[in-house]
Amino acid sequence: MVGRWRDSTPLVLSPDAPDPGSRGSNDFRYAEVDADGRRCPLGAHIRRANPRDALDPQARLSFRHRMIRRGMPYGPPLPQEASEDDGQERGLVFVCLVASIARQFESVQVQWLNDGNIFHLGRDKDFLMGDEAGTGKMTVQGAPPFFLAPQRSFVTTRGGEYLFVPGITALAAIADGVTAAPGRDEYAAELDGLPVVDGVEHRMVEVAGPAGRLRMHVAEAGRGEPVLLLHGWPEHWYSWRDVVARLADTHRLVMPDHRGFGWSDAPGGGYHPEVFAADALALLDALGLERVAVIGHDWGGFAALMLALRHPERVTRLVVCNAPQPWARLSWSLVLGARRAWYVLLLAAPGLGPRLIAEERFLARLLALGGRDVPTRAEVRGYAERLADPARAKASSKLYRATSRWWSTRSSGATTTACGCPVPLACSSAATTPTSRSST
Repeated sequence: MVGRWRDSTPLVLSPDAPDPGSRGSNDFRYAEVDADGRRCPLGAHIRRANPRDALDPQARLSFRHRMIRRGMPYGPPLPQEASEDDGQERGLVFVCLVASIARQFESVQVQWLNDGNIFHLGRDKDFLMGDEAGTGKMTVQGAPPFFLAPQRSFVTTRGGEYLFVPGITALAAIADGVTAAPGRDEYAAELDGLPVVDGVEHRMVEVAGPAGRLRMHVAEAGRGEPVLLLHGWPEHWYSWRDVVARLADTHRLVMPDHRGFGWSDAPGGGYHPEVFAADALALLDALGLERVAVIGHDWGGFAALMLALRHPERVTRLVVCNAPQPWARLSWSLVLGARRAWYVLLLAAPGLGPRLIAEERFLARLLALGGRDVPTRAEVRGYAERLADPARAKASSKLYRATSRWWSTRSSGATTTACGCPVPLACSSAATTPTSRSST
């Protein structure tokens, strides 16, 4: 159940008997010597609480959830021959130091100890911690495997508290005499004038993007399973407002603006769906979200596909609406279909593209070519107001220019992408372009 002998020897180092030389050792991994759990069961407490390299060879997931932790006993030891609690006050004081409660302590508790899916253990819970309902069975790997029947938790929680200490940034600010969070007033001013949607809250999140720090505007709504929604061109978070009305009761909706769109920063470069995917990954890290469902539309759909291809361990399932597929093979039907994307050449043209993008009339006429569900004049104006900023107009033009180059190199064989998606995928596409409303 624990993963160690009573003298603290790890089972993975000595599965048959305690080893005085390995007593208390923490210098071990699982992937190379015990990937199948024959030495230390996959559901053992120390393996679930700290999988090390069992979930990925570089131990990136464990590193993301790292904690400094210590358990300290109190009270008299229970006599070894005793089979019942004698009523004495005894137990463990568990202390951990973390940088993010949500990403570290609570993620370990919810996703690793109480959910067996990530370890391919189904409904198995951590057998030592268990739950009060007595549903946490344990599987001991072997031929045949052995099953410990569900039972109530061995552990009774007596109390707990969260204590907050200043981090390195806060200590530095205190030393410098800073009395207020930098940028808060600036962010509040930047977010003035946002469209109002019931139940949606807004914040600026600073992420470690692939080309340096990036401030992303994020709209959020609802509670429940997290869903990341990535918009297309020329939209921003507001394009998901109808989805909010349908999903916010059962899901936590995270709706960022891509770099160069909406209220996010518009740096000088990085306008490509692969960079959008990297920004999205950095945002998940910043928000402490380990795994999410993803919905993407247009270039947001392309970015969603790249996120799932590059980091399938972070995506539970994927819905892509009206977006190109990176593994599509060059064919006559693809070439003939590309004629509907004539506008791409205009938008990608240096000089001309940014000027057209910044024009509300051009934008309205272009979006009107999308067939049914054409955006209203108010919707177009809402997108056009943000694209009127020269930096954002240039960002859109650079996006079309970069993706055009990507497709040209791919068609010439210079770039290859593996066919297929490693996560459950649903795709839908409109018969007409340049746009279809993602809210539908």
